[in-house]
Amino acid sequence: MRGIVAAAMRKMTLALICSVLATAAVGQQDEKLAEAAHNLRTERLRASAMHDLIAAGKQGATATLAAFHAAKNKELYAKALADLGTSTRHILDELTDEIADNPEPIRSHLLRALSNGSLFATVTQRQTIRAAVKNWAAKGMLYSPSADEPTFAWYEYVRLVRRMALADRGSDAVAITQAMTHLRNERGAVPIFGGQPVKDKHPHCAIESFGAHGQREQLEGIAELAIGCPEVTAEVLDELHAYLRLSPPREPRMRTEHCAGIGEYAPNKLPGTKWPTKWLYDDWHFACARAVLLHSKDQEARTLALRHLLYASNVAMRLRAIEDVRQWPKPWTAFAKDLQQCLTADDRIIVRAAVLTIGQEPELAAASRTELQRLVNGKDRELAAMAKRALARSN
Repeated sequence: MRGIVAAAMRKMTLALICSVLATAAVGQQDEKLAEAAHNLRTERLRASAMHDLIAAGKQGATATLAAFHAAKNKELYAKALADLGTSTRHILDELTDEIADNPEPIRSHLLRALSNGSLFATVTQRQTIRAAVKNWAAKGMLYSPSADEPTFAWYEYVRLVRRMALADRGSDAVAITQAMTHLRNERGAVPIFGGQPVKDKHPHCAIESFGAHGQREQLEGIAELAIGCPEVTAEVLDELHAYLRLSPPREPRMRTEHCAGIGEYAPNKLPGTKWPTKWLYDDWHFACARAVLLHSKDQEARTLALRHLLYASNVAMRLRAIEDVRQWPKPWTAFAKDLQQCLTADDRIIVRAAVLTIGQEPELAAASRTELQRLVNGKDRELAAMAKRALARSN
């Protein structure tokens, strides 16, 4: 009997120790993420901080949201929330509550953060979001503030509607395949005019034609569902690769459309329906590329996917792509043109990572001689020294 009691006590003691250690580990992780969120304020630390917050998933999203609530510069943290990707699924209720209380451009960033996570919203959450959307629409929050201040509000609304529809279907392999089939059947059509894909163009090119507003956002959502689905079918991966193959890697395009009410019908006739709205055209590139790079076993398809990601508008995603090139089997000449354009990026950390990578491959350095020489002649001493070393290796 004593032996049984002693064994039970040992188990209880071990469980208590494990619980204390786990609590301490969680506390340390929370402190680390709070520090990462704080570091978003410093430009040179921002990319590394975003990397840690994205990697932490739920805890990263919670830490970023807490920093948003406490911050004076809410726009900085609203953008960070938008850049977290689908990990915002863990804070959907809080994001829904925040949107009506913030002006533009904070509101558009929060709409994006909500839309990102909405792919995995529960039935109850989708009901709550749709009820909130009706209130936002009635107040004109889905349109630009004025004719002279175009925002992404309508674009983010269209993304939200399309991604919620995908969430209604589900996130397993069967649902993803069905969603892709649905998109294939409707792509390129302009419902208002009964249009068809452009003559003599491959059907996949229709995703970039006039009238594909909303369809691009649908494709983006399908690709992001595929990223999180280990059993995604070869049929879906082939479709994603086909879209990438027929649309060359490029810098993201942003356009200003003449009015809202495209992609989805406007929910009311407020003046804002006639005001310009901003639109992003290439988010689907990067979502498709991430899915193909993660799941495909075809080296040619994976190489093309990585080339696309070297243009990503999200700094953390683009940095990861440059790191992936360094892990790629040499030679890296397939990425020469794409790494070369990274040398002209607005973000210094992207330029630095590109120089570091190009400097490890003489052929890449030779192909980028003009851009490297510009850095040598520039005012940034570290980049100049790195570029000079890269050029020396190319001789």
